[in-house]
Amino acid sequence: MHFKDIFKKVLITEKSELKKGIYVFSVDKRADKPEICAAVKALWGVDVAKINTVIMPRKNKRALSKGRGRFYKTASVKKAIFSLKSGQKLSFLDQESK
Repeated sequence: MHFKDIFKKVLITEKSELKKGIYVFSVDKRADKPEICAAVKALWGVDVAKINTVIMPRKNKRALSKGRGRFYKTASVKKAIFSLKSGQKLSFLDQESK
């Protein structure tokens, strides 16, 4: 798997913004922790101090259409939550650069 194919999108939430130095990305389900660490090092040139991964399960949703409820399921998502070694940061995500 190529490094650019591992990361799907950055997940910015209130909880992830409160913790400085913690970054959350949506990643490919087939990627494991060593591949994610190697991809971060190759793409952005920073070292990962700690990494956690979690697979969020599918959820049942209901959409109202023409007075009738239609049920569907969302896709499951794998998240990678990692922190960088001291003194390093991803400049395109930090609030100071804006």
